[in-house]
Amino acid sequence: MAEDGRHGGIAAYAAYAMLRLLGWLLGMLPYGTAQRVGGALGRVTAFFDPGHVKRAAGNIRASLGVEEDEARRIALKVYRHIGKVAAEFFQLARMKNEEEFRVRAVLDSSGELRTYFDAGKGVVVPTGHMGNWEYCGQMTAVEGMPPGSIIKRFRNPYIDAYVERVRKKWGLAPIEKSKKGVVEAVRRVRSGAVMAIMSDQHADEGIEGTFFGRECRTVDTAARIALKAGAPMVPVTSYRREDGKHVLVVWPEIDRPEGVEDEGEAARLMTQRMNEVFEEAIREHPEQWLWAQRRWRQVPMNEKDGRVR
Repeated sequence: MAEDGRHGGIAAYAAYAMLRLLGWLLGMLPYGTAQRVGGALGRVTAFFDPGHVKRAAGNIRASLGVEEDEARRIALKVYRHIGKVAAEFFQLARMKNEEEFRVRAVLDSSGELRTYFDAGKGVVVPTGHMGNWEYCGQMTAVEGMPPGSIIKRFRNPYIDAYVERVRKKWGLAPIEKSKKGVVEAVRRVRSGAVMAIMSDQHADEGIEGTFFGRECRTVDTAARIALKAGAPMVPVTSYRREDGKHVLVVWPEIDRPEGVEDEGEAARLMTQRMNEVFEEAIREHPEQWLWAQRRWRQVPMNEKDGRVR
């Protein structure tokens, strides 16, 4: 095992080879066919993963207030959605130019993001696993605003290298999740770059807040980078339309709260507002978010000092 926690070796390479074979098969299909096949594979996966389907349905019921049957129906559609996301990623890997990608996207709102980008101060873009999160970054990149992104590495180094090559296709610049990575992100934003931060998952080190009315912990990295860099914080999400195209959604800027001098408190309030924006995006397309994740996980307290670990 490498020092960074990633695992190489024969087993890791075999998993990588199987992934590439699946990717080759899905990548060779016509785009719409690949989406349908990916969706079907996702639905089959749900059959063999009843525990996570149950968790997803429970989270949906608690968050959206729907009946059990409706919650399970949405949960199964989530699996179908994830299968499509995978197929779309492999389609992205085989695309030869930006125009092939553009016909799969609706970029009408990109001008709103460009207003910030052209101001030259950079922009911090909190986003999450809504719609196709890989396409979300590519949609800004093909518009001449390639974002940096703080990412968590795959444990399999072969898969990690492959995914990074695809992500960099049109200029995306991944930054590894670490204190050094955050410093680099601030530097890039100050130089005028777009910096995307995945911010919709549980984080032990995150701040307390609510999501769909339930207590949770959320990483406040996006808000802190925006405050330190003096840059706007503008949430961006995406969703897949019925015709299979992906729509880029640029939400209103989240301003620093007036009269709040403490940076930590300002970051907390901005992060809570971000959660509310994400709630709105998810309510519009609940089948296109990862409900099976442990978003509302309880965080144990350290016995000695009571601090969250």
